[in-house]
Amino acid sequence: MKSSYLRRNPRAYLRSTKMRKFIIEMLYRAGSGHPGGSLSCVEILNHLYFEGGMNYGGNSHEWEKRDRFILSKGHAVPALYSVFTLLGWLKEEELWNLRKADMKSPKGESRYIQGHPSTKTKGIEVSTGSLGTGFSIAVGKADALKTKYGKKDRRKVVVLAGDGEHQAEDVWAAVRDAGNLKLNNLIVWVDYNGLQIDGSVEVVSSVSPLTDKYRANKWHVIGEEIPWEERGKYPLLNGHDFEWLKRANTEARKQDRPTVIIANTVKGFGVPFMENDPDWHGKAPGEEEYREAMKHLNELERECMKLLGMVF
Repeated sequence: MKSSYLRRNPRAYLRSTKMRKFIIEMLYRAGSGHPGGSLSCVEILNHLYFEGGMNYGGNSHEWEKRDRFILSKGHAVPALYSVFTLLGWLKEEELWNLRKADMKSPKGESRYIQGHPSTKTKGIEVSTGSLGTGFSIAVGKADALKTKYGKKDRRKVVVLAGDGEHQAEDVWAAVRDAGNLKLNNLIVWVDYNGLQIDGSVEVVSSVSPLTDKYRANKWHVIGEEIPWEERGKYPLLNGHDFEWLKRANTEARKQDRPTVIIANTVKGFGVPFMENDPDWHGKAPGEEEYREAMKHLNELERECMKLLGMVF
């Protein structure tokens, strides 16, 4: 991440930088995990939870009125845990127990946060991990909310999916059904970083053209995937641009049918040596890499604070 980006919205990027520090620290201590896809979706989650008007049922009497957020790309859950920590739902020290085996907690409870989302953790709607499953469940939830509360109900089901996840056939069955059912309470964000564990999504098993596929299934489409070879032309991809995220979210919430937002991102964004490198899909930083990443993130944090006039 170039420091010049921070001037666009230093307060939001300060939150993003804190989230990235949590992610790197978590994975370093755990010795395993998925940094690339966790770092790429930080701005999306940051916007949704802190600036995007998503109702996450902060008060107990408002709980049933909440929007349902589903992290379908479950391996990126460290990014979601970082949000929960900033919200006060998780204590910072709980993050350092990531991926620890839990054999002693009572049934239905967990002392530790896991490497994929589990409903045993507060704030997690659906246990995910098998790619495509969260997407399919989200369509069922959106349909159920409409059936129970009526067509004018304001609750939303918000999904964060991966680009490589669209290689799963169950995603497209869910896309078809959502379009036919006109589920205007369903919003899917695609974290399109262009890479998966084995390399480029376009090379491994292309999912393009996503825009045409979604439109053919009666969805409203915002954004368009940028081909891998053309990404260098853009100084800041829209999935990391808070102004674009705000416009996309506002548009999505006004539609009369399901909406997909294709947000182009950088795998490993915010940690230079991890950016656009598929090797960082599923491995934790070692000691030297951890120190290098944290040094860079600390510098970004100080620059954000300076732009905000904060003392450090």
